[in-house]
Amino acid sequence: MQDISLDKALRQFEIIEANLEKIKKNFARLDALESASGNTGYTFDDCSRAIQSVWQALPKIDGWKPDLVIYDPNERTLMRFDAREIAEPHAIFATEEEIERAEKSVEEYAHQVKLKRLELTRKRILHLAQLADDAVLNVEAKLELDGAEYSDEFVALDDAISEIDALLGSTFPRPPRWTDLRRHISFWQSGDLFDIVNYDWPAVYPVLTEQLYTEDEPIEVSLEDLGSISINSEDKPVTTALNWANLDDDGFERLIFNLISEEQGYKNPKWLMRTNAPDKGRDLSVERSHEDPLSGTIQQRVIIQCKNWRSRSVSVDEVAKLKIQIKLWEPPVVDLVVIATSGRFTADAVTAIEQQNQSGTAPRIDMWPESHLEMLLARRPALLALFRLK
Repeated sequence: MQDISLDKALRQFEIIEANLEKIKKNFARLDALESASGNTGYTFDDCSRAIQSVWQALPKIDGWKPDLVIYDPNERTLMRFDAREIAEPHAIFATEEEIERAEKSVEEYAHQVKLKRLELTRKRILHLAQLADDAVLNVEAKLELDGAEYSDEFVALDDAISEIDALLGSTFPRPPRWTDLRRHISFWQSGDLFDIVNYDWPAVYPVLTEQLYTEDEPIEVSLEDLGSISINSEDKPVTTALNWANLDDDGFERLIFNLISEEQGYKNPKWLMRTNAPDKGRDLSVERSHEDPLSGTIQQRVIIQCKNWRSRSVSVDEVAKLKIQIKLWEPPVVDLVVIATSGRFTADAVTAIEQQNQSGTAPRIDMWPESHLEMLLARRPALLALFRLK
């Protein structure tokens, strides 16, 4: 394995992407040669040689890079004639697949390049996104202070966003309001700061972080053949405790986000920005609906606070703060607040929440302590595997 810096690795990815563009243009020229009449300015040999030459310059990916077989127009005509002579649909389809195999191989190679770039840059992008998030929270805290200085926040946010832009390259689309965010950072006036805090960053952050995790990425399996498993009859009981230490704060928030995103009756999950959040946490908003046989569909607005607190419990002071923060989330009206924690609740906090719920005062507060999350996730083993909680 070659050990190089991330910066040098990105230069290599940029060269690979430039070479892939050259190949793509020459495949387009080959298609034009086959379909267009007259002189296109390129011959089959010109395009084929160019593709093969650039392809040879590209590196393997985990030892994989297929040979490209490019059929000339005469070969393509003869292959299609033979397939029609057989007069069976599968022969025609197989022939077209063979003709297009080289171009499909290049497309697959480009896809694998994207995944490799994601694998190498994901950790750095998430780190920079957290630094940018911290800077935005600091700006938010200072906005109400007259004469506040924002020089440190400007440098932190500008540096983080500029580097993220470079890391994304051409591989990933930019989140909504990305251009607005960069423009407001460049001007950095009071109106720009307000827009960054209230519009730009809340739109950018969730998309920026979520697109770094693709639904189709494989989770590594340590078995080659399920038939090789032999269970020891004296094996220990199955572990029910979850390994919360595998999750940082961002990972815990993503776990809860995935949990509500995949559940029936929950829709439109969103990330929210907390005002002056001391723990720099992000809250989640989701719409919950259920069918009442008499009243029909009932919609509720739910806010979920995520607290990855393994070393301390949610206290009665946190519940008191929550009642104040509810005003920051309205309008629209909040019907239910969920406190999800990887830890527990103090006895006083439980009493305060029960009193709040029994009083009939909105919103209702639900508690999701560690034990409750263990129960929910036991029914969702895919999430346990995805977040490596076992």
